[in-house]
Amino acid sequence: VIAELEGVELIGVIGTDDVRLKNSTTGQFVNSDVGENKIVSVDFELIGQDAHKYYLEAPDELSASIYPKNIEIIPGSGLSKIFGSEDPDFTFTHTELINNDQISGELSRVSGENVGEYDFLINSLTASENYELNLIENPSKFTIYRAESTITWTDHFGIVEDEYIDFVSPISNTIDAQISYSIEDTSIAIVENNRIYLKKAGYTAIKATNEESTNFTSSSVTASLLVLARSRMPDTDGDGVPDFIEILDDTDLNDSTKYLDSDGGGTPDFIEMYAHILYFVPEMDLNDPTDDNRDSDGDGVPDYTEILQNTNPNDATSFLDENENGIPDFLESKVIQRIINYASTSGETNPPEIHDFEILGIVGITTENVDYVLLSISNASADEIDTYEKVVKFVYEVLLQFSITEFALKQNYPNPFNNQTTIQVEIPIISTISIVIYNSIGQIVTQLSNNESYERGIHRFNWNGRNLASGLYLIHLIADGENGTRYQKTLPAMLLK
Repeated sequence: VIAELEGVELIGVIGTDDVRLKNSTTGQFVNSDVGENKIVSVDFELIGQDAHKYYLEAPDELSASIYPKNIEIIPGSGLSKIFGSEDPDFTFTHTELINNDQISGELSRVSGENVGEYDFLINSLTASENYELNLIENPSKFTIYRAESTITWTDHFGIVEDEYIDFVSPISNTIDAQISYSIEDTSIAIVENNRIYLKKAGYTAIKATNEESTNFTSSSVTASLLVLARSRMPDTDGDGVPDFIEILDDTDLNDSTKYLDSDGGGTPDFIEMYAHILYFVPEMDLNDPTDDNRDSDGDGVPDYTEILQNTNPNDATSFLDENENGIPDFLESKVIQRIINYASTSGETNPPEIHDFEILGIVGITTENVDYVLLSISNASADEIDTYEKVVKFVYEVLLQFSITEFALKQNYPNPFNNQTTIQVEIPIISTISIVIYNSIGQIVTQLSNNESYERGIHRFNWNGRNLASGLYLIHLIADGENGTRYQKTLPAMLLK
């Protein structure tokens, strides 16, 4: 309430008389609130040796103004969020207020939800009329960052004769996702007019890429593409006898043990009866089982098999080879059956060898990893590998598992996440795994694995945070390998609801 006075002087003092004002520098406001032409009380008094010679004419009160104090609002640094999430609390500091005065309200920002920088607003901040609130010069800005895009996909399957198949639409969390496609082995298939053009039988990888957009990062996912060739003569039960012949002979086209074979040599009667007429091979005797495996052109494919497959039993270069690997398809079928037998007997029968997998067109099996592949097959159920496409996919997945040479804890995906996320752990040897989730103050909120044993390879754990509050959590992994190796790692995860 003190008012400072300037320019106060006495007028009318004669000569060198000793006359002065006792108080010439301060007055007193009635109160300290802002206002114009406020009354200032003053108490002037003459002092000095000659003061008694004079009387004082002076105002008892003056008027002056109290102006608002400027308060600078300083937004917190680094305030930001991920696109699609809620705004955080906008923290701020300010220059000093008087006594216990306070600022009420909240800092806000320019509206908008796209990725970018936004100015802060102080419209909703208030203080008493004694203050004027202003943003600090060149304040920090609120930043919205791109959200991590996610994309999931499924494996694709096609038949060469169909020529084209459509891409299965990937599932993406982005809005108006722009997705591009690519195929690893273009000798098997290519992308044409946003469809898959099938060129030949084989196994390759296809990639779907979610292009970077205004509000989302780029991401990609890889799936498998398995292309097979359609059998030229459908044989439902796989006994080598075409369905239409079984129907004519009144045998069971769903039972591979039922077909007409008078001499019991393994070659159906219809082959023995008509092969010499249709394909100019020597006649076969319906009552002689010794000629049932005859191979006129010496290409390793029995005559009756070539006839079934509509190839030439007199031409060693002519045999059914849909995947063009130089190996007759009937040999591939035998390999598949050998693998199925090995799985169904838990590895008690003769194991497949490296060249057996080469017959199927599977590359990458060596003396270093073949034992691991065979162990995986022996532990598989027969229905996991009972078709060509299942065998190929199964073996390539096993090879991927074998390729893991180091322990690793991958960042959970997606992150940030809303309720559900996946944690991937990679272990190069049999290990016991413990995965514990902590909150930001070190409390355990859940345990996904408690010292449980896992085989070598890639393992995925789903974490559901539905009953947890939004915030930062820590994923802690302990993996103890069977050789005594211990691996530990902790990664942050952000739950946003």
